Amino acid sequence: MLGNFDRHNGNWGFLVNEKKGLIKLAPVYDCGSCLYPQLDEKKMAYVLSNPEEINERIYVFPNSALKENDKKINYAQFLLTTKHTECLHALKRIGARIDLVKINGIIDEMPYISQLHKEFLKTMIRQRKEKIIDKAMERLS
Repeated sequence: MLGNFDRHNGNWGFLVNEKKGLIKLAPVYDCGSCLYPQLDEKKMAYVLSNPEEINERIYVFPNSALKENDKKINYAQFLLTTKHTECLHALKRIGARIDLVKINGIIDEMPYISQLHKEFLKTMIRQRKEKIIDKAMERLS
């Protein structure tokens, strides 16, 4: 949903509780490549005013760092066509927990980004959820 083109098997963080001997995956780790970090506000405004530009950032790029047949996987294409039912069931469990109202609230409370940047983030997250995650989850219905 965040379009992280740098997520790969060597890019995970762990939370370690040495007293209890517990290790678990960090809920957030190295997300600097999410949500188009190189776009300036002029480009954000352009994207927001052009549905085809939004769709390009949903269906064309970014691609995953993971590869299949030596080619980077496209998130939308993979989730909308995969026959890996375990992946779709995991997506359904996770997708059902996505709360756009809470996500938008977090974005709205960010003090150091402009209103345009906030609108860009909320739009891209909502669009990627609706057009990738929700559509992929419909395949299980």
